[in-house]
Amino acid sequence: MLVLLGAAVPAAAQASSGRLTARYTAIPLTGVSRATLQAQSSAGSTVHDWSGSIVSPVDGQTYQYTMVGKNPMVKESTPTTSVGVDLIPIKLVFNDGTLDPEVATAGCSTKTPLALTTGSPVFGTHAYTAGGVSVGTHQYVDAFQRENFAHYVLGSGALNPKYNVNLSKKVGVEITVNVPAADGSIYTYSGSCPHLGEMDINWWDNYVRGTLLPSLESSGATSVKRFPFFLFSNAVMYNGNTSNCCYLGYHGAVAVASGTQTYGVGEYDTNGLFSGISDIEVLSHEFGEWMDDPFVNNPTPAWGHIGQVSGCQTNLEVGDPLTDTTVTVKMGNGVTYHPQELAFFSWFYRQSPSIGVNGWYSSNDTFTTGAGPVCS
Repeated sequence: MLVLLGAAVPAAAQASSGRLTARYTAIPLTGVSRATLQAQSSAGSTVHDWSGSIVSPVDGQTYQYTMVGKNPMVKESTPTTSVGVDLIPIKLVFNDGTLDPEVATAGCSTKTPLALTTGSPVFGTHAYTAGGVSVGTHQYVDAFQRENFAHYVLGSGALNPKYNVNLSKKVGVEITVNVPAADGSIYTYSGSCPHLGEMDINWWDNYVRGTLLPSLESSGATSVKRFPFFLFSNAVMYNGNTSNCCYLGYHGAVAVASGTQTYGVGEYDTNGLFSGISDIEVLSHEFGEWMDDPFVNNPTPAWGHIGQVSGCQTNLEVGDPLTDTTVTVKMGNGVTYHPQELAFFSWFYRQSPSIGVNGWYSSNDTFTTGAGPVCS
């Protein structure tokens, strides 16, 4: 079984509430030391990243971390980074039906999930403000990162005012995946768009690591320098059996012959079966977490009992504390999207004051202080 960070809620328990509960997980890199990762980064054998460390005032411990892009806290002559993203539509063929992000499904949307994704704030730009402070016109996760490190990149006299981590998107050829009957099925719930694919994350991720990534890398369709993201339409995952459901997305990293490969998985949601979830909530969650914890190895003082986390976690997963908490962004295609609010660096490490925009601890000011005492 995979080592998953985060927990799922039994579907039977969810059904009584009328809507399903969304959860996310992450699959950490194993067998590769931080020193090796840094050497690979210098050699161009990983996604473009930077590393740092912080002494957290909550426990006096030193924590090392790695993020995508360049270091906003050091003066950079060219502070903008462009990272290639391979957006790969996955047509899931179950024994009882098919879910295809390149097809608009009656009752769900008049546009395809793929078209809605490419036109969304994940890849398109929008003018963002935070409490009256102009963040600039950026992609959603880039704007989040500028807010996250606002002390260094926003305002008069900022160290790196042109700091950006831009996602350079390439849509890959759709891949058809046949899901064994033992590992997934389509379930029907109430509503106008009632079909939801559910499959075993263990089977799926083994397929990703053993088949999809090697094939894409050998054909040149992706590389360790890029971020392949596998896009589903209204499909989620469970751990081992359907009583341990539902993971809407995750990100991970794996050692490959050419270095270390990061990757992500998630659904575009058009059925609204999950409480607080619609359209790109899943994608914004996963892209934000990948940017701030690409190898799923950034430790933090323990935090928890908030968001999707009923216990304690010790990692820099910026989406988990605010799962289901969204904002609205209307794009030029006329669609109003609902990306997730994300937690700031200062929230996890209990910095005071926060280095985030306006001294906030999350991107829409839901968190007004750090994560508090070490979780227990």
